Amino acid sequence: MAAIAMVILLASGQLALGRRAELLQDRDAPSDAAAGSGIQFPSVANPGGTALLTSGAPAAAEAPGMAEAAAPVGAIAAAPAPGESPNTEPYLSFQSPNDSTFLSPGLSSTEQQRFSVESGKGSQDFELATMDSNTWVEVNYTQLVANAQRLLPQVKPGAIAMAMVKGGGYGHGVVTAAKAFLEGGFTEIGTGTLNEALALRRSGVSAPVHLCYQPDIQSAPAVAHAPDVQAGHWCSGYLPVYVEDSAFVEALCQAAISQNKSSPVSVHITVSTGALREGVRTEAQALALGRQVVACRALHLRGLMTHHGNLTAFRPIIQAFKDNFGQGIIAHMASSSEGFFDGQEYHLDLVRLGTAMYGSEWNTTAARWLTRITGIKQAYVGDKLGYQKEPIGRDMTIALTDAGAVDGADIINEVVIRGKVCPVVGYGGMNMHMIDISSVPDARVGDLVMMSGCCADDGKFLQVWVPSIWPNVERIEIRGSEGLHAFEQEQSSRSEHT
Repeated sequence: MAAIAMVILLASGQLALGRRAELLQDRDAPSDAAAGSGIQFPSVANPGGTALLTSGAPAAAEAPGMAEAAAPVGAIAAAPAPGESPNTEPYLSFQSPNDSTFLSPGLSSTEQQRFSVESGKGSQDFELATMDSNTWVEVNYTQLVANAQRLLPQVKPGAIAMAMVKGGGYGHGVVTAAKAFLEGGFTEIGTGTLNEALALRRSGVSAPVHLCYQPDIQSAPAVAHAPDVQAGHWCSGYLPVYVEDSAFVEALCQAAISQNKSSPVSVHITVSTGALREGVRTEAQALALGRQVVACRALHLRGLMTHHGNLTAFRPIIQAFKDNFGQGIIAHMASSSEGFFDGQEYHLDLVRLGTAMYGSEWNTTAARWLTRITGIKQAYVGDKLGYQKEPIGRDMTIALTDAGAVDGADIINEVVIRGKVCPVVGYGGMNMHMIDISSVPDARVGDLVMMSGCCADDGKFLQVWVPSIWPNVERIEIRGSEGLHAFEQEQSSRSEHT
């Protein structure tokens, strides 16, 4: 039964990401990085579109019957000024239009999108039930573009700039990330699985897409077929596959021959020259694999790569490949975590950038993980919090959230509520978290809770490894002016009112 439950959970996560990816396909217009103080949020009336909402004036109603907003969409509910009575209403991140047909006042723009999208799916109640999460991740497309634009000038002139979107775009969404990085000037995309590569092709990405890891040998026929899946539609793209095993190369060769393809499958040989993770170990083994590729009329030897490698050890192998197979061989080793920031001599012919594209180097994260307070309780000395075995040693006020292990939230140690960092206490288990809000006496049920992103009032940045957030948590694309986060806008607005 446990195995069946896990299969259902994983499948539901794929459904969630797939449905969201379909929505994002219709919203791939270039971001406006010079939109002043405006932020593009999903339209309430039309979840598939966007509306540019500025901070200076109320947004116009977008559909007949929609009530006018009481305050600008994107405006922030002010915190009580010093000396004033605490606000008894939930502290909401956004004032929003009062759509009496479905939406409740006070939803953030991304919540408006979530619920307006789901309200149209009444015939698929079972699907919604299996994929539901009471948390969500806002993915700032404009920030991803800005990150790419910041990195691109550092790439050695003449080297190919490839952005990695493995792990579903490092948890941000493979299609959203790829399109943002291409808009930011990168020219090729690296994936971790064949499904990711095909998802990009289906979404209209025609740039070269690499399959950067050798899959299992049973996948060889699918890999061989993949470059021609969209023949005639994506003629400018190709799907190089990285290999390190003779048996896989043979299977790939036979599969490609049987497909009677009009063009050969491009292949990169992987060599291990540092961290022992992937690749053949010696120059002789690499050359033997290269000869096997060249001997197959349905394969084309395109490149040679090493990951977390040693440049001194890699250079002789590069030269041996160029001597044996031609000067057109592409060699690459530089990544965000090794080589790229050490100097352009490591850039060789191509750079593969992953974590830096998502803001790891400057905390310019493109994601924030959100939920809301669902309950508040007073805890006293001697109480046990949730599944915690030890009683607490002091009185405290506890906020509950519907975020737990099922969402990946069991890794959370602290959150931001009303601009203040609050510790997670006790152990809530599968569907719940408990937070000590003793330092936030005006906290209310319904308040926004930020579990990852920028920033608390004191500037503290909470960072969760986004791929660790479970796929049942929806990723919702937003567009931010010059890559600014909605939460940063919120902090600025709150400061003006205090």
